[in-house]
Amino acid sequence: EKGAHLVPVAGPGLHGLQNLGNSCYMNSVAQMLFNGTVPELTSRYGSTDGATNNPLLNISPTKASDDLLCQVSKLSFALSSGAFCGPAPKSAEVSDPSASDPKHRLAPRMFKHTVGHDHVDFRTGQQQDSAQYFQHLLEKLDRAELGAGDRLKSKSGTGAGLTTSHLFSYKTESRLVCETDNMIKYKESPAETMLSLRILKSKSTLPDTHMPDLKRQKSEDHGDEEKEKKEVPTVAFDACLDEWNAPTTIDDYRWPHLQNSISPATSQTRFVNFPRYLLVHMQRYELGDDWQPYKIEVDIDVPEEISLQKFKATGPQEGEKIAPEEAEGNADPTTA
Repeated sequence: EKGAHLVPVAGPGLHGLQNLGNSCYMNSVAQMLFNGTVPELTSRYGSTDGATNNPLLNISPTKASDDLLCQVSKLSFALSSGAFCGPAPKSAEVSDPSASDPKHRLAPRMFKHTVGHDHVDFRTGQQQDSAQYFQHLLEKLDRAELGAGDRLKSKSGTGAGLTTSHLFSYKTESRLVCETDNMIKYKESPAETMLSLRILKSKSTLPDTHMPDLKRQKSEDHGDEEKEKKEVPTVAFDACLDEWNAPTTIDDYRWPHLQNSISPATSQTRFVNFPRYLLVHMQRYELGDDWQPYKIEVDIDVPEEISLQKFKATGPQEGEKIAPEEAEGNADPTTA
């Protein structure tokens, strides 16, 4: 954002979070879930008629610091209502006094404590992985919601309903083809909440420097540092999805119908169902030749709309030879 002319904003869904040490990983997850972009969570944890009327906040002060539903409700109300936002500053200058007024800062200290106090990494002030934090938060929310009883029922008026993780939950199906006799086996995975995609550097392209927008940007750059700035390649999001869906070979798969002998298998993965919200994790870190992790410096070109219909599982088809199911009590076959 260097050199950009940013317009200051304030209001519902436009409240920033203060960094607590290196807690940007936590802030990004909290903003994604609770600032109003997920209506189901805003309806469950926010409040349109004031924080004092939120039944999830009706708890003894001595228990509030360790009550996850209470702390999530506080944070969700603060982010989605804009009740604690100051007026939009008159300028975007960092020196603007209204931008640094402590009364307009939102520091989610109690939320951080409640979620991470029993985790060896998230209770510290060090930088952590936001994808791992998201999954840890979902697990704790699910447990709290399942044990909430009448608290969530009185909040929605229709019962506790589904847990938060159901908004992101999906299953995949693997279609395995035995190379020995072409028999086919279908395996359904346990429910997941995050789709992890590899970034293929081989599919990257460099930006076209002849495009008008890039020409204009280059002409506006000043200083040797900007002129020598390395061009960042771009990878299409569709290419990452296609790679996830592409057939792969398992060299040493053990087939029960072949008396547990080993035979190569071709596997392809598709979605059994689509979640309400599909959360995608791009694998930006790989192991180098020296076995040290390094970050893949690319831009991901994500379209505004994308169809996932071609990735939908179809199940067994007419004419396919289906491998016999394993006998009950036998161990599930694994790779050797």
